[in-house]
Amino acid sequence: MKKWWIIALIICALIAIIVALGIYIYYINYTTEKNTIKSKELADDTKKIETNEEILATSSKETEMVTSNIKSKTKQYILKDHDGVIGIFEINSKNEEILVKDTQIQTKYLPEIDLIKLKNGIIINSEEELSSTLEDFE
Repeated sequence: MKKWWIIALIICALIAIIVALGIYIYYINYTTEKNTIKSKELADDTKKIETNEEILATSSKETEMVTSNIKSKTKQYILKDHDGVIGIFEINSKNEEILVKDTQIQTKYLPEIDLIKLKNGIIINSEEELSSTLEDFE
């Protein structure tokens, strides 16, 4: 009788070892998958950051081009949001923005797209274009 009991005990121990080994292997695979997913997410986030940096670099180049165009032309204006109204700024030869006048056009009533344009500054190349653009906002 003792032999059967010892054999049963050995079989139970082997089963316990096999179950523990299975749990260990599952845990290793599960954590590896989680790390792989996190690595992919990190790579995607890195790509997004690189794309945003490229957009910013492009925007900087465009700003430099606009600045050089401003310097080369005579009288130019920039329309911007100034204290809740559209402000008319003149660009001088040193590329400085000088407030010429605040309009009566309140920016809080303008559509979102116009607010974005005003935040970045709308470049105006002539008095006629200035009048026309301001009429469009009214």
